[in-house]
Amino acid sequence: MGQSCTEYFANNTLAESPTLFIETTTSSRETLATGIELFNNDWGLTGTGFATGIDNFSVRYRETQQFLGGNYEFTINADDAVKLWIDDTLIIDAWNKSDTTQEKRSLTTQVALASGEHTLTMEYADYADEAALSLSAKQLSCTPEIGQICLSLLGQDVNLNPANTHFIQSSNGIKFDLNDFKFPANLSADDNLHLKWEGVFEFDEADYIFNITHGKGKLRFWIDDVIAYEADSNNTTSHLEQHVKHMSQGSHRIRVEQQAVQSAHLDINWEKSEATCATIPEGEFCTEFFAGIELAGLPIHKRTDASINFYWRNGTPEKDSVPTNRFSARWQGYFNFEAGDYRFISSTDDGMRVWVDGEEIISSWKNQGTTEYFADLALSEGKHLVKVEYYENYGWATAKLKWEKKADCSGIPENQFCGSYFNQNKTFNGEPDRTYLSDSINLDLANREKSLHSIRNNRYSVRWIGKFDFAKTGKYQFNSDDGLRIWIDEDLHRMNVRVR
Repeated sequence: MGQSCTEYFANNTLAESPTLFIETTTSSRETLATGIELFNNDWGLTGTGFATGIDNFSVRYRETQQFLGGNYEFTINADDAVKLWIDDTLIIDAWNKSDTTQEKRSLTTQVALASGEHTLTMEYADYADEAALSLSAKQLSCTPEIGQICLSLLGQDVNLNPANTHFIQSSNGIKFDLNDFKFPANLSADDNLHLKWEGVFEFDEADYIFNITHGKGKLRFWIDDVIAYEADSNNTTSHLEQHVKHMSQGSHRIRVEQQAVQSAHLDINWEKSEATCATIPEGEFCTEFFAGIELAGLPIHKRTDASINFYWRNGTPEKDSVPTNRFSARWQGYFNFEAGDYRFISSTDDGMRVWVDGEEIISSWKNQGTTEYFADLALSEGKHLVKVEYYENYGWATAKLKWEKKADCSGIPENQFCGSYFNQNKTFNGEPDRTYLSDSINLDLANREKSLHSIRNNRYSVRWIGKFDFAKTGKYQFNSDDGLRIWIDEDLHRMNVRVR
C-alpha cells in the first residue's frame, strides 16, 4: 500500500495555498507489467468547478510507493503544461507556455528504478480552453535485489522466446502449479504463455545440489546465464532432476522459464552437498560411491583417493556407508603427465570404464571375475583429466587402475639402460616381451607388483645394456636379490665383488 496527495490551485503557477486537498491510500504498485493509471482527469471546458474555476488553474499530484527494481515506462497525456519527477529527478518537462496551449498530447519516458520506495511528483497547469491530465506507468523489466525473486508472465513463441509481458510481481520462491495459478484478466493457459523467475542469491564456496521437480511443458534453468538444465516433457507426472554444481563465494543469478500448459508444475530449491564431486582435485581422485550399479541419483559417500588400487574381496569400500554388493563408484582427478606414450592398465571385478580427457579408452561394463585390460595413449605434457566408473554386482570386488610411460628402446643408449624383459626363468631366448629405457636399475619387488605390464609377477628375466662415463677411477659395488650377472666392457663379474 502507498499514499497519494492531490493539491488544486486557483492559479496556473501552483502559488499560495491549495484550494482543494485530496489524500488517498493507493494499492500496491508492484504489479505494473500490464500498465496502470495512477492519475486520470478529463475536465474538458468546465475546469474543476468551484475549487479552481474553469481556466488558469494548476494541480500537484504526489505519490510515494514501493517499486520492484527494473525498467519502467511513464506516460502523460496532458492539455496544457506538465512536469514529472521521480524522487528529485525531473524526467518529463513540458512547461513552456508557447508549447502548451494546444490539444492533448502524449509524453513518454523510460527510467530504471532500484527496488524500494520512490516518490512521483507531477505538476500541471491549464491556461485556456480544454483541460486534461493522466499519468500511467508500466514495468518493462525486472531487476531483483539479492535474495529477491521476480516472477513475470510472458507471451511466448513456439521456441519459448519471450514476447509481451503480462505482469511482473515478487515471488517467495520458484514454485508453480497451474491448478493454483491465477491468470490476469482475459488470459488463460490456452494463450501460449510462460513464466519467468529471476533472482540473485548469496552462496557459500561449496558444492550445491539443485533439486528440480517438474511436470509437463518446456523448462529451462540458468545459473549465471549458463543453461544448467532444460527439458520438454509430455509427462503429466512429477519428474525429479538433481543438478550438482560448485558455487563460488558471493552472489549468483538464478533464472527459470516454465511453459504454462495443462499439468505443468515446478518446484526448484537448492542445498549444500557434502557427498558430491562438483570440484575435481589435482594429483588425486575425488571418489563418489552410489547405491546400486548404475551410478544413479546422488552419491551416498564421498572421499579422496591417492590412487585406484583396491581389492575389497567380499568387503565394503567404506564401512557403514557403502554396501558390500550392488554399489557403483566414480573417480575423477587431474594429473600432470610428461609428454609421451602411456599405457593405462585396469583390473576389475565387475565392470569398469576409463576416460582420459573425455575419451573412453577402456570399456568393460559387465559382470566378470578379476580381469585385466589395457589401452595405449599418446599424451601431451601437462594436466589431463582421468575418470573411472566402476560397479560391483555380487561376490568379490576389485578395482585397480594404473598407468606407465612407455619407453621402448633398442641398441646401446648413452648414460641410460635399455632393459629387455623376458617372461622366462633364467633364459633370454628369442625377442624380448617388452623393452624399457631407464636411467638406472632399481627394481623393488617386495610389493609383488609387475615391473611392466605384460611381464609376469615373478619368474622372469631382464637384460640391461648401456654405455656410461665414469668420472673417477675407484671401486664400485653392485648388489642384487636373486641372480645377477654383470659385464663391464665384455668382462663378466660375479655378484658382490668390487671392480676397478
